[in-house]
Amino acid sequence: MRLILIIALTIFSTLSAFSQHQITIDRDIAAYNEACITRNYDKQIKYSIQSVIQLGGGEELMKDVATEQAGKMMASKTKVISLVPNWYSTVYKSVGAIHVVVGQQQVRSISGRKFERTAYYLAESIDEGDSWSFIDLEAYDAEALQLYVPGISKDLVIPSPSATVEIRE
Repeated sequence: MRLILIIALTIFSTLSAFSQHQITIDRDIAAYNEACITRNYDKQIKYSIQSVIQLGGGEELMKDVATEQAGKMMASKTKVISLVPNWYSTVYKSVGAIHVVVGQQQVRSISGRKFERTAYYLAESIDEGDSWSFIDLEAYDAEALQLYVPGISKDLVIPSPSATVEIRE
């Protein structure tokens, strides 16, 4: 009976801890998503994983890259309409950080037609889950992730984005 109680308490405390992480992830990824959609590059960089920003050349270079990508999207008549979290991996703990993979439904408009897919983002907390920062995992394989996010668990699995599907209204 005591073993059952210990197992139940362990499961409950694990679920409770993850629920708290999900609340703070949702809060911070909403701010990150808004920054991405509205092209607020300062805020987007604030909510980006800092080791990626630093190893990627610093804040100014990252702003230039984001501005260039936005220009290409505008030229191709592509607009991000929404980003909504819809899936969370297990929590991966490493030295000095917690990581969670977050799936997000992306809806884009391309030349007036709407498309959706699920893309995956890495969420990182360096303060035990009080705040989170993010990167879109599409540009990273496991080897690159080890370089740009030092100490990340080698057990972390990067799912492939889902196929893009047109939304018929």
